Parts: sequence; C-alpha cells; structure tokens
Amino acid sequence: MTEGRNRREFTRIPIKVGVEVRCDSGVVLTGVVSDLSLNGLLLAASEGAPVGARCDMRLRLDGGGEILTVEAKGQITRSDAEGMAITFDQVDADSFEHLRNLVLYNSSDPDRVSDEFLGHLGIKPR
Repeated sequence: MTEGRNRREFTRIPIKVGVEVRCDSGVVLTGVVSDLSLNGLLLAASEGAPVGARCDMRLRLDGGGEILTVEAKGQITRSDAEGMAITFDQVDADSFEHLRNLVLYNSSDPDRVSDEFLGHLGIKPR
C-alpha cells in the first residue's frame, strides 16, 4: 500500500474525534473520526449515506477548557468495511486553522505537514 500513500496530498493522522455529518439527502450521521487529514476524514461507519452525497461536517474538539469546532463541507468518496471517507472541498479560515494545528501537533512528522501546508492554498494545490 505504499504506492497509495505516496499519491495522497496530505498526511493522515490516527485520531478519535466526534463528528456530526449532515447530508443534503437529510441523513444525519454521528460517529467518531478514525483518521484525519487537511482534506478529509474517515468516519468509523460503513453505511448511512451513499457515495457522492454532499455533506456538512462538524468536528468537536476539546481545546483545554474551551470547545473548538471544525466545520467543513464535502462529499462522501468511499464507503466500505473500513469506514466512510469524506473529502473536504470547503473549510472556513478559522476551522482550517484548527484543523491544521490538530494535524500538525498529532503528526509523527510535523515538518512534512508544514511542507504540505505551504505547498497548497488551503485544501487545494497552489
């Protein structure tokens, strides 16, 4: 699977964070993120909404006494036994800053994450 990892634009971190996903179809999913990157997440659920569904996501982070949220819009890109992959296509500036810090501080290679961040304009390539 090394080849698949090399194609990814952003480092993924294993993390357990609560998320609420509201799909345009009306389906609402709550669960736990099992891994996270600057452009998407893997939700520990294999069903609930179809691949291609547009969603609004809200991750809830405990920030040392204050509750921080990451809000994003995206699309379900995969659903299988591993979970439901959702790719972000829109993240507001404050949420992106929280997301970047979360990935940076939980990564085993923060220099790589910094390089990825500098090589992109938000979640899109420069």
